[in-house]
Amino acid sequence: MTAARDRTNHLEVARRIEQARLLRAGPAEENPGYSKSEVARAAGITPGAYTQWIDGTTKSYRADNLLRLADYLNVRIEWLLFGEEPMEPPQTAQAIAEIIDDGPSGLVDETLAFLDYQLQKLVASDPAKMGRYLRMIDAIRQDRRRG
Repeated sequence: MTAARDRTNHLEVARRIEQARLLRAGPAEENPGYSKSEVARAAGITPGAYTQWIDGTTKSYRADNLLRLADYLNVRIEWLLFGEEPMEPPQTAQAIAEIIDDGPSGLVDETLAFLDYQLQKLVASDPAKMGRYLRMIDAIRQDRRRG
């Protein structure tokens, strides 16, 4: 029973990935930036691995690949993984992401440290939420180090 449930969840993730890709590709897939091979490249995987994600033959997703994919497709990672609405990130989150991408390194690092500290105080009573926020901050830090 657990294996069937895991597979169903995995297939739901695959369905949402392809739904987002097709939405961005447009009618008749006229936007070439969202071909399967371009989306695979943006996620940091091979086109063959992308096909395996979509047809359900693999269950292994690396978190960094999914985060890149969600960013490229402009969808929330919570929607991609769990179907939690809304599909697209709020405009505020996009603005913050742009500031982080374009901001001076020292200022961004100080801002992330401040967010880390404040979030720990604000959501200390909800360990799951705190963990999710702190993982997001860590992912931003790691992405900045790589970039």
